[in-house]
Amino acid sequence: MAQYIIINAYKGGVLKTTITSNLGSILALNDKKILLVGLDAQDDLRISFNISEDKAEKNLYDLLVEDVDISECIYKYNENIDLILSDERMENYEFDVLTNIYKKEDYMTALDSKLSEVVDDYDYIIVDTAPSFSILSLQAYYLNSKNGKTTDIIIPFQPEVYALKNLVRQITKINRFKAEFNPDLHIKSVIATKTMKNNTHRMILNSAKQALANQVDFSNIEIRNTIKFTEYLLTNTKPLALEKDADLNKEYKQFKQLYFDFAEELGY
Repeated sequence: MAQYIIINAYKGGVLKTTITSNLGSILALNDKKILLVGLDAQDDLRISFNISEDKAEKNLYDLLVEDVDISECIYKYNENIDLILSDERMENYEFDVLTNIYKKEDYMTALDSKLSEVVDDYDYIIVDTAPSFSILSLQAYYLNSKNGKTTDIIIPFQPEVYALKNLVRQITKINRFKAEFNPDLHIKSVIATKTMKNNTHRMILNSAKQALANQVDFSNIEIRNTIKFTEYLLTNTKPLALEKDADLNKEYKQFKQLYFDFAEELGY
């Protein structure tokens, strides 16, 4: 039975999808059965795995709104990786749900209800949330495999001005939801992303670690912001973790190793 992992940030461009796709790929390489679920209308998971738009025609919107069977909405990428993708229709999801009397009644449990049908088929179900606090965020927080395993949240954190304030607000929301609705919700790790070698980033990151020392664990891994890393994100045809070392230059290999180190640190 699967454990849920939620990659969650209320800000875009912090490598949320990159972490989702690489963590899932690493666990799949360790012979774990993985389902990746994209909640974002931008559908960046599709881009990460280079899946063309004529494939995986049935997706998250069809699952949640049109009640299409979940088996029709799962795209099989390889032996160990399945995906439920998204599309631009998810931009209207909240309106479509809240104006539908039948959907509105159970809106908070909709995602949990659908994924519970396949929770026994996977070792991990990893959810890539949209970069905002929304109904879909609440649905992700409600996920519970009901098998004694925690529903883990990983928060990518880019140490910029005002970022600490937003991180505190996010943690407060998660803890409130945990107290009221899902006691198995657990903030597993905060990982610094797109860090730069300057005093501002270092000061903000250190302040965050000090302010939240008793509330969350910060990863020892940092994903740096470099031109080479950006180049890979723009040109890749698969997650970096799935690339063969022989096909990578030295810097790409170092980035790939970061994701493996992070997965090991998480203990999955």
